[in-house]
Amino acid sequence: MPNKYEQSGFGSIAKNDDKVKDGQPDYKGSCTIDGQKYWIAAWPKENENGKYLSLAFTKAEGRAPAAKSKPRTADIDF
Repeated sequence: MPNKYEQSGFGSIAKNDDKVKDGQPDYKGSCTIDGQKYWIAAWPKENENGKYLSLAFTKAEGRAPAAKSKPRTADIDF
């Protein structure tokens, strides 16, 4: 039986306890979309509309992305 967290369209993030530089994500995790695994990086932000998480998704190709790589980001309000 597949792990329920590996089902397509699902994922999770948790606090990044390995963060050593300001530019690194505060939260990280993974998700699976259409059978492809992605790494998720998240940064809490705030603007005139309130607090939100800025997210970046990077295709997983064996390992977590290097800290110096800069994936494309998408801001999502919550």
